[in-house]
Amino acid sequence: MLSNHPRTTRPARGSSRAGERGQALVEFAFLAPIIFLFMFVIIDFGIGINHRVVVTNAAREAARYGATGQSETEIKARAIEQSEGLVTDPANVDVLFFDMNADGQLLPGDSVVVRLRYTYQFVTPLAGIGNLWGGAPTSFEMNACTDMRLEQVWVGSTPEPLGAPPPCG
Repeated sequence: MLSNHPRTTRPARGSSRAGERGQALVEFAFLAPIIFLFMFVIIDFGIGINHRVVVTNAAREAARYGATGQSETEIKARAIEQSEGLVTDPANVDVLFFDMNADGQLLPGDSVVVRLRYTYQFVTPLAGIGNLWGGAPTSFEMNACTDMRLEQVWVGSTPEPLGAPPPCG
């Protein structure tokens, strides 16, 4: 019994199929760096956004803690604790109290401001790749600032000089 299907044959050695495999390899070699570059950008952007959210939340949590009448040292410790290990130095945490009605004393309703500084270092080789084309930053500064109204005033707190506006605007 004869089949109506055409007989499949193997291409002869050195035919165009072998050349197509080599062409695909060359095309991949040209596109792979671009694909990896996009992948590195996406990874670093995602991690950077996550760190920004964590630092902003740490500033908010510390300001909320400070609004309940805590000391400057306790507020700084709270900010560092809430930063999930991103901010480790108390020098990178500023705690400021502002006398909003300019009567010379801190009262409930006045302002506590917590400002955090954090430097994000790229985790992928993106910065090294950028240096090939004339230099690119290897890190960037993230600052978070939160202003909250005092509910209770810590006895040892002193307001910033009169007329100094809160830095969070």
